[in-house]
This record gives sequence, C-alpha cells and structure tokens, in this order.
Amino acid sequence: MPDLQVIDLGTESIEPCKISLCQILCPPRLEVTQNYRFTEGSALSQERKILKYLNSLKEGFRVAVFPEFSIPENTVLELRNIAKDKGVYIIGGLEYDHWLRNRYIVITPGGKCYKSTKLTPSKYDHPKMRSDDYINCFINSGFGDFAVLICYDYTSQWLLQELMGKIDILFVVANNPDVRTFSQKATSDCFASYCFIVICNNAEYGGSGIYGPLGGEEIKEKRILEVQKGERCENIEFDVSKLRGSIEEKTGLTLEDGSKFKAVPANLERVKLSAYRPQLEYTLLDWPEPFDQDCVIIIGSAEGRAIYHLTVRKDTLEKIRRIDKDFFEKLEPYLPYPPEEKYYMAYSASSVFLPQLTARLLSSPKGGK
Repeated sequence: MPDLQVIDLGTESIEPCKISLCQILCPPRLEVTQNYRFTEGSALSQERKILKYLNSLKEGFRVAVFPEFSIPENTVLELRNIAKDKGVYIIGGLEYDHWLRNRYIVITPGGKCYKSTKLTPSKYDHPKMRSDDYINCFINSGFGDFAVLICYDYTSQWLLQELMGKIDILFVVANNPDVRTFSQKATSDCFASYCFIVICNNAEYGGSGIYGPLGGEEIKEKRILEVQKGERCENIEFDVSKLRGSIEEKTGLTLEDGSKFKAVPANLERVKLSAYRPQLEYTLLDWPEPFDQDCVIIIGSAEGRAIYHLTVRKDTLEKIRRIDKDFFEKLEPYLPYPPEEKYYMAYSASSVFLPQLTARLLSSPKGGK
C-alpha cells in the first residue's frame, strides 16, 4: 500500500479558502507524442491559457486549480514566479515525464514545487505508465489541510479511507469523460469523509465542482458548485474553520447564510498530523571542501527511499567515502535512466521527497521505516 507522506507548509492559522477553479481544455491525443508529452504547439497553447487565467485572478484568491494533463513541464518555472508574485497556490496535472509518469504539481506561494505520481492507470493512460508508492498530504497551508488525487485514483476506497479524518479538502485533478460518476461519488464522499471535495476536469467534459457536507436553501444538497462544459474560471469561497467546528460539535453547525453542516458521521475523529522531517547532514554550503561542479543530487524520493544522481570526479567520490564510508553500499542501480547518466536508489530512514533538484548529500543511516 502507498505511504502517506506529510508535508508541513508552515502556516497554522486558517483563513477562508478562496479558490479559482480553472476548467480549461486539455490537449487531445493528436496533439501529444506517443509518450504522452505535449507537442511544441500544444505546450504553447496550454501555457497561454494557463497564464491568461492566472494573470486575471481576482485579488485575494489563494488557490488556482487546473485539470489533469494540462500543464506543460517547461511552464513550471514561470508558474513558480507567478505563485510568488501573487501569493497563490497553483495545483494541476502535468504532462507525462520522460519516465512515463502522470503527475500533479503543487506550487506554493513561496515557490516550492511538490510533485506526486498517479498510482493507478486508467484505460486512458499510457499502457506503460509508471506509478509510485506514496501520496502527499499537505498540512498548515493557511486555508486547511489537503491532499491531491489524479482522476482514477479518486475511485480507490483505500486511498479515501487512508485520508479520512486527516484532511479538510481533497483536490481531484481529472481528465474524465464520466462526469456523472464523479459527481455522484463526490456528493457521497464529502459526507462520509467529512471534507470539501474540489474536482477540476477537462473543459471538453465539464463536471468540475465543489462539494461539502452541507445542506440548506441557498445550495443544492452537498453541491456547492457544478460547472458545465467549456473553458471558464469559477471563483468560490468556503471556510475550513467552520468545518472543523462542526466536527468538534458532532451535531453539525449552522452558518450565517442559513446553510448547515450535516451531523458528523459516527466515530469520525479529526486526526492531527505531523510532518516527517529528514536529517540533511551535509549541503554544498557546509561540505568540508568546495564541490565546484561536482555534486550529489537528490532528484526525488518517497519516505524510506532516495534517488541519487551522481556526477562527480574520482577524488570527490573519495571525499564522500571518508565522510560516510558505507554510503555507496547503500546504493543500487535505478532504472530507467539515460545511458549517459547514472542514477542510484538508496533505502533509508531519513529520506524524503524533495520538490526540486537539490544539490545536497543526504546521509542515509542504516535501517528502514
């Protein structure tokens, strides 16, 4: 079963969550390569659409959500700059990477990027799609604790059970023609899991929406927002602190507009999560001698696993051995990799996913999770 990896974003206070649901078109199959990478033309088209919506975000809106398979990877650097300039979170599905992984990205207002891989391929995914063994759970975002699932992963009851009581918001980035199934499922799940569910789907199909364990005259039962076909951006606000207050009261909570949180499901308890903090013992700044252009780069990992990219001279390898004589014994070849480069995989109790290419040596003590 996948591990739950907890990422602390550092803002414990909670303000109302103001979301821009950016339902845009995803590239059709004719505009992607055989490895599900965007062509140059489709990448440029997607970039223009995404930047148009981000640059027109209303003031005060803190989260912009895009569908699965909608963001070109070469746009990420510009999206980081926008996230920092506007102080927003950007959440959406990336094109496939060179390792045939279907991933989403979360970009924080500080410019940090967190990526995670779709776990279960659907009939629409690449037949050789690669999955991973962890899911991310983000805490202390400033608007609530949340997780992100990619389309077909949302149908996994195990994942929903694992997240139950641990999150306030579940984001689902989708490219799903079966709109009715997801709508019905979210209507049920938002009560069973007692959280808000935000679905952002391909504009070709519509069906994006926001669901919560609410009822009342002002909203359709549990359906806060539903979006029809076509490219559009819908803005909406909800308050996670009221959701948590309802969980504490157990019997529900009436809001100012007359809507009311449903009574909490039997035996549901809110679980307070803590982030797992790795021990990074050496960085380029405190390495005994300068690396120059030589370095050990952690390019990604799950809890208990780190992938190292080695680009070093022989004398640098000797320096590493002197500091941690068992370092290379903990490594094994990691495939696939480009033939001109070398990648290794290590299992350790202190490894953690690092969102960007990070020139650091992660000391890897013996033992596992």
